[in-house]
Amino acid sequence: MPETPDISAVSQRSAGAPVDPAKVGQPDQKPNELKTIVGAVAIVLAVGLLILGGLVFSLHRGDSSGAACGGKRQVGFVSGLLDDAKSSPTNGTLGGRCEYYVLLRDGKLRAAKAHIAGASCALDWYEPHKAFRCDKVDVAWSKIEYWPTREITTGPQKGEFEIDFG
Repeated sequence: MPETPDISAVSQRSAGAPVDPAKVGQPDQKPNELKTIVGAVAIVLAVGLLILGGLVFSLHRGDSSGAACGGKRQVGFVSGLLDDAKSSPTNGTLGGRCEYYVLLRDGKLRAAKAHIAGASCALDWYEPHKAFRCDKVDVAWSKIEYWPTREITTGPQKGEFEIDFG
């Protein structure tokens, strides 16, 4: 009987490389491609973290001290603020600790500080009691502190309400 050639030996020779029987049926491992993918992912994550860190820093710089912001700022026209303040105080913020409530008190437009000195809570207006609250407790009007304010009467900002944050 004629001898049949070994087919596996023929296919190995035609492919040009010996076949390891332990790796038959497994996908080819390409370490260079894997290293490239891992490197690209690491670079993308590093750049993303760098951008995120920059955003967090820029959004929170100046807030870490907890100090009040400074200077005089116009927060709107007196006419519009008066209309709003007739119904209830309006909360405003200019970033950081520049927080205030515009309200009508004793017939005058005022800017109340949103924090009470020595208290860890911020003021909230509680409409049912027509009072400010701190930790769900009504605050006496005598405890409320105010920023110095004025209406600008001349120049291009005439009619604007200005708060002096010190």
